[in-house]
This record gives sequence, structure tokens and C-alpha cells, in this order.
Amino acid sequence: DTSFKNYYGVGAAAFALKLIFYPLLIRAVGVFSSIFGTWFVRVKKDSEMKDPMRPITLGYWMSALASIVGFAAVTYFYLIDPITGKPDFRFFLATSLGIVLALVTLWLTNYFTHPDKSPTTETAYAAKTGAATLILSGMAQGLESTVWAILTIGLTILACLFIFPNSVALAAYGIALVGLGLLATTGYILAMDTYGPITDNAHGIFEMSGIKQEEKAAKTLAWMDAIGNTTKALTKGLAIATAVIAAISLFRSFIEEAHLLQTGIQINLPIVFVG
Repeated sequence: DTSFKNYYGVGAAAFALKLIFYPLLIRAVGVFSSIFGTWFVRVKKDSEMKDPMRPITLGYWMSALASIVGFAAVTYFYLIDPITGKPDFRFFLATSLGIVLALVTLWLTNYFTHPDKSPTTETAYAAKTGAATLILSGMAQGLESTVWAILTIGLTILACLFIFPNSVALAAYGIALVGLGLLATTGYILAMDTYGPITDNAHGIFEMSGIKQEEKAAKTLAWMDAIGNTTKALTKGLAIATAVIAAISLFRSFIEEAHLLQTGIQINLPIVFVG
């Protein structure tokens, strides 16, 4: 990219090589931050299971914070700008945007799918008045949730343009870094993904066992099973956000390799893609 070479001058090649290895270091940070987050998923023995989602959310927040600290350390010690001689924290900001997007997705999914939140309870109340109102309420809540998800992803993409305003190539690279930041905590996300089927099976086995007197256990398992649906929805939301971010990077790479930068509608440009 001409703008990249003009900005970094003779140090462009060496800095470009660092940018190739930077994502690998980011993924390495994510492995350890995911492990770190699991340490905070704790429920005291014999305590009331008021909301199983709370320790899961706490663990994810700790994993996200650990990732951001790790990103800052890698950027500080590794990505030294050849022109200024100082760490280039623009790449740290782009990667951290992925973490922010993941946390916002966590909040949105928790709001629209948690058994205690208004969208779910409204749909449950609608079920009392018939199948038609149940379907209408559920469809309305589901469609509303997609609007906020799309707006969040679009704003994240546009934010990369503000971080890298002078280079289209670096802006595209920044968008790819957002996807890396989003997937930094993949280990923790996969743990949440498997939580749902495990609790679902546990609840099913308990019900088939025919134990009637264990009311406390039945209530706890029912809660955990319900939260399993929330964690499953969360991992799907993160997968969709990652797919959108990856699609932009793939568009950009394909159009450049196929020499189509001057042909047709430039869907590889972030502003056009968001539109």
C-alpha cells in the first residue's frame, strides 16, 4: 500500500513483518487470559443459586480485562514505530475494540435471552393468551435484538477508520485486529458454548430419574438449564460478529489480489460495507 510505504519510509518492510507476527502474539495472550477468566467462575458450596449467569459473566469480564492488559504489554514492548521510536498504540486500540464489541454483545445477549429480563418475561406472559401472541412477541423481540447487534458491529468498523484515518490498508488491518480481539478469549467462549448442552443433559437425566423430593436440586438444575440457553445464544452472537469482521478482511484481500480496486462498487471499503 502506497500510503503505508510513504508513512513508514525505509522502515516499512521491517515494521510490516512485525505486523505479521503481532496477531500471533495477540492470540497467545488470549490463551492465557481465557485460563485466567475461568478461575473466577466460582459458586460457594451450599449457597443459593440465584443467577448462574453472574459467575459466568464475572469470569468473562476478568478474561477480557486480562486480554486488554496483555495487548497493551505486547504493543508497548513489540510494536515500536520506526519513525517516532515509540510504541504505536493505535494497534492496541483496534484490538481492544474487539474486546469492547464482545462485552457489548455479552450485555445485549444477556438482556434479550436471560430468563429474568423483560424481553423473555414479556414473551412468557404472551404465551398465556395464545399461540399467535406468543409467536408475534417472540419474533418482535428477536428482530429488535438484531438491530442493536448490527448497529454495534457497524460502529465498531467505523471506529477503525478514526484510528487509522490516513491509510486504507492499515484501516483494513485494524478491522482484522478487531476480529482477533473478539476471538482472543476463544477458550472461554468455547467453555460457555459447551456449558449449555452439559446442563441440558444434566437436567434431563435428573427429570428422568424420577426424584421428586429434591425440590432444591430441581430448581437449581432448571435455572442452570435456562442459563445454558443464554450462553448458547451469546456464543452464536460472538460468532456472527466475528464472521462479519472476517468478511470485510476477506473482501479486501480478494479485491486487492484480483486487481478489482477500480472496478464496480467497492464493498471492501469499510464505509460502503457498513452502509
